[in-house]
Formats: sequence, C-alpha cells, structure tokens
Amino acid sequence: MSCWIDAPAPTQHENNRVLGLSVSDGSVVFKFAPYTTVYNFQASTQHDGSFVFQDVTGAVYRVTLEGKLVWYGGAIDPKSASTAAAVISEGKVYAVCNVGGGMKEGMSEGKGHLHAYDYVTGRKLWWQELPYEGNQAVAVGQLPGAKGLSLVMGMGKNPGIPWFMLVAKILPSWMVPWTYPIYALTLRYPHWFAWPQNRAILAFDAETGDLQWWHELPAYQKLASEGDNEKFLERYQGWTNNPNNEPVCMPDANSQPVIDGAGTAFVPFQDGHVYAVRDANGDGKISPDEVQSHHVGDAFQASLAMAPKMLVALDCQGRLKVFKD
Repeated sequence: MSCWIDAPAPTQHENNRVLGLSVSDGSVVFKFAPYTTVYNFQASTQHDGSFVFQDVTGAVYRVTLEGKLVWYGGAIDPKSASTAAAVISEGKVYAVCNVGGGMKEGMSEGKGHLHAYDYVTGRKLWWQELPYEGNQAVAVGQLPGAKGLSLVMGMGKNPGIPWFMLVAKILPSWMVPWTYPIYALTLRYPHWFAWPQNRAILAFDAETGDLQWWHELPAYQKLASEGDNEKFLERYQGWTNNPNNEPVCMPDANSQPVIDGAGTAFVPFQDGHVYAVRDANGDGKISPDEVQSHHVGDAFQASLAMAPKMLVALDCQGRLKVFKD
C-alpha cells in the first residue's frame, strides 16, 4: 500500500479569461474577462459573429468574435455556483444557475433555477425554480403532446470524492493507507458514508418555462460517482504509471441530455445509468412503462451523441458505448 503515500487531494481551478484563437495559426485573436470566473466553459453560437456562455454563477454573456461584450444577463445569486452551461435555440438563450449555494467546496446545497433571455437584446424572458441543484445544460427538442419546443434537464447535487481523496485532506499522508479497512466498508455499505441525494428529470415549455412533466429518480447515496470510489485503486495505479490518466472523474450529477426525433430524452447520470424518458401519451405524467434505463457501470462527464438510429456514450472509464436501433 506504499503507493498511497502521495494520494492526490482534490483541487479546484478558477478560469478568469476567455480566449479567441485563430484556427489557421493558433494566434490569440481576443481576450475577454468575465465579471467572475467560469467553471465549465461551453460556448454556443448562431454563426453571426458572436457567441454566448455563462459563468460559474449562471450569469450569461453575449460576446463578439472581437471580444466585445454585447449584453450581460446578471446572476440571480452572485455567491452561488453551478457547473451548467448556456444553450441557444430559436432566438432564446437558456441558462441554469443555483441560489443559496452550489457545487463548490464549502457551499451548502443550492436550489436550481432555469432562466431564459432574448438572444438579440439580452432581456430576461422568464425564470423557473427547480426542485434540486442545477448543474448541467438543457436539451431542446420536440416532445410528445407539446405544441412547441421543450427543454429537458437532469438535476441533482454533484457527487463527492472517493474515500482516499477524502481522508487525504484531513490526515497525514502516512496514515492514509491504514484507512483501507474503512474503504472496504464504503464499497460494501456505501449508504453508511453518504447522505441521500435527490435527483430528477424535468421537462419545460421552451417558450414560457412552464413545467410539462417531472420524473423523480431514486436518491443517489454513495461517496462519489459510480466507478470513482470502486475503481480508485485501479485508476490510481494507472495514474502513477501515466500522469495523463487521472485517478478520478468527478463528473457533474448528470451529463447534458439529448432528445431524439421521437421525443425520447436520454439523460446519463452519476449512478452509471443512461435513462430514456418519453411521455408517449402526452399526458404530462411519466408512468413506469415510459422510462427505461441501461446500466453502463461508470458515470458520465461527456454529453451523449446521436446519429441516425444510433446513440453514443463515453463513460468515465474511457469506454465508448454505441447503441443501435
């Protein structure tokens, strides 16, 4: 167990600049400084010479490709944090934030909010309170029974960290290996070491923000995301041999959903399942026969991808899963 002497403790990096680079030679075209830091940078564009993104508080920016601010949609709670991202669709920008807390270390659990802006002017159109933390972008698509476009999102508190990383924060390094018996207990009885984390998949009217349906998932109750704690020893050994192999994934509660042409929403969660939800009869209620799930065995950081009659998932173990109709 000597390999545990230098077990890495988790760190958080603060990004405070957005750079535009030339695709031809890689030179810096512009530098833009948001009002606060950015966590998961995911820019969206309509190819009109500008793009939108949100910072860690959920505030939204529209910026030109010369680095000039067009408009700014202020944060609902500037002391909160979210790992979500902004999405453009049909002249609207959809962003997700938390109020009263969030996913950063030391913060209490926040309450999610979904908010929409006019793409041209930046005027806030509506906002909708969520039942749990919002830490991922929405998917936009057509759902059964809905007249216009809908938004689908997964929500819940982001997972914690594996046992050895947790104790490395509070114990001297030489003591960490001696906690292995407790680590074994975290694998056998994970619910002893973690609080239940509520989570759900919701659908909203993209025009008004009205709730269309709500599907509650079983609470997640493990120290870390699926695979992060169970495979930590294996991944750590790989990391010591190759520093490019990180020992943990530490993903969001779920990765970004996608919606297919039939109106089925696919949402991968930290429990290692991909959930397929479709309100087939359009009654605004999700019955048991309208939900399916597939257990991959590891959590997800990357979004799903779709192609004709094909769904592709990349899990935190680095495995590419392809599902065909």
